[in-house]
Amino acid sequence: MDPWEAGKPTWCCWENRLYAHPSGQPVINAPGLVAPMGVAWIEMGGAKAQMQEWLGQNPDDLNMRFNGKSPGLYAIGVSTDIKEVEIRRPSATGV
Repeated sequence: MDPWEAGKPTWCCWENRLYAHPSGQPVINAPGLVAPMGVAWIEMGGAKAQMQEWLGQNPDDLNMRFNGKSPGLYAIGVSTDIKEVEIRRPSATGV
């Protein structure tokens, strides 16, 4: 089964196009903005055991959380210089 259909994460990076995407542009600081400090955790559908089998390592080491719902990404916690911010959305599978 395709990882996307199974709701499993897929990461890719094309080095020659990295800075062509808006996320690769320099950050312009302004008063009142928070500074992101990295991903604190991610919430996935499905079960920890399934992800552990697929990854070959403990998902707890990657700060993955599981809600038992349909496969997909549900939320990401982002650490900032002020507090942790939660970004949540409906599952991409729509189930």
